[in-house]
Amino acid sequence: MFPFKERGLIKADVYRLLEESGIGLPDYYKWRSRSGCFFCFFQRKYEWVKLSEVHPLLFAEAVKYEKEHSDGRVYTWTDTESLTDLLERKDKIISDYEEALKREKKNAPNKPLSEVFADIMDGEDLTMPCLMCNW
Repeated sequence: MFPFKERGLIKADVYRLLEESGIGLPDYYKWRSRSGCFFCFFQRKYEWVKLSEVHPLLFAEAVKYEKEHSDGRVYTWTDTESLTDLLERKDKIISDYEEALKREKKNAPNKPLSEVFADIMDGEDLTMPCLMCNW
């Protein structure tokens, strides 16, 4: 069930509704581009880094999910590395993200932050719902 979609609303409409109602965006949208699930496998590497800084216990829980498998299989949240490996590149990930933001701001200085995220983050399709939240 997608009540907003069924009423013809798009992402910009939802942001407008949140702002006009006085609710606004949750604080985690300062560093996240979608859902509030701490273990969301749609997170970008920058978002995993920020999760480790802002909510270290939740990050540790996600790391635990990666490591604890009784059948011996290897599982990672990102397609190329574990979360602990990702943190070894933390400074580079943050630097790359900040550079991308600067480039985007230079090219489109009047875009809302939601559009900036959509343009710079991994080229993922942000119109797709989080499968974890909408199954």
